[in-house]
Amino acid sequence: SKVASLRDKYSKPIIISVGALRPAKGFKYLIDAFKKIKEKFNNTTLIIIGDGPDMIELKKQAQSIGGIHFLGRQDNNRVIEYLKASDIFVLSSIFTEGDREGTSNSVMEAMAVGLPVVATKVGGNSYLVKESINGFLVKDKNSDELSEAVIKLINNPEIREKMKIENLEDIKQ
Repeated sequence: SKVASLRDKYSKPIIISVGALRPAKGFKYLIDAFKKIKEKFNNTTLIIIGDGPDMIELKKQAQSIGGIHFLGRQDNNRVIEYLKASDIFVLSSIFTEGDREGTSNSVMEAMAVGLPVVATKVGGNSYLVKESINGFLVKDKNSDELSEAVIKLINNPEIREKMKIENLEDIKQ
């Protein structure tokens, strides 16, 4: 009932991203991509969970777009509830000198609830996301590729369902 209640609060589909709001996480590219997604699917929602030094700048960037909700830091149980209430998970990390991205816990959590994943080809993402099987991998710093991958998932509920089943199985490994 908590998950249903969360789903009822937002227009669908719900895209979610979780991470520290700092340059290496590439949220500015996700917000740019979301603007393009909204042009095709006006009712889409983007939920961003996390806190960090880029919060003010990202909120300014998102101001004119609409449908973007910054939820700040949440406890792990609440993050899982939001993941379960969502339709697509996006991780838009970028390669930055001196700030290496490892294997993403947030991608693994998204997989564990059966979300299809759109992630950048950074760090350990390519070990978790198998192209077109359980998600899509895109170039970092590329909001066009991010938006295209998300739009492909929005347009294809059957692909989302196949990826859900795959992720629920893959995460066991």
